[in-house]
Amino acid sequence: MKEATNINPSSTSSPIPSSKTNKWIEIIPHGLVGGMIPNLCLMVFKEKSGSKRFAISLPPLQGKIALNQSLNREEPFRFISELLNALQVRIEKCFFIKNNKGCILVQIMLSGHPTVHSLQFTASEIIPFAVYSSCQFYCTKNFITEMLDQKIEPSHSNTVQRKPVYLN
Repeated sequence: MKEATNINPSSTSSPIPSSKTNKWIEIIPHGLVGGMIPNLCLMVFKEKSGSKRFAISLPPLQGKIALNQSLNREEPFRFISELLNALQVRIEKCFFIKNNKGCILVQIMLSGHPTVHSLQFTASEIIPFAVYSSCQFYCTKNFITEMLDQKIEPSHSNTVQRKPVYLN
């Protein structure tokens, strides 16, 4: 398993998330699984230089967006992408920093903004856009092990229970 050697918290002005070992492994989006279980869509990540894989649960809407963009059917992030390009801001890296009982926190590293260098989101909020942005993804060995030991549940973070709305 090759570790990301170019990640050094002391060599950058932006705060790279700390880990117990500070050995970040580069991972890549490997696939998307959805439709077999209602409200369950899985984004699969794989070590770039290894064979271990893990999956994260995405809400159905984000899963559909990720699937459509992988099939080149639509560009749901075109507006925000053009806006960031116009402002010369780019998502460079995405770090999986914490798994709190299925709520996965990620920290994205930005370039081009004079004051904001990083932001934290839940994985379900940012992963489809981060994949669209072609940023690099990182996690630790411990994170992969933790994800492999976890039972994956459908994500309901963006599901809102509403009564049917009728137009007529």
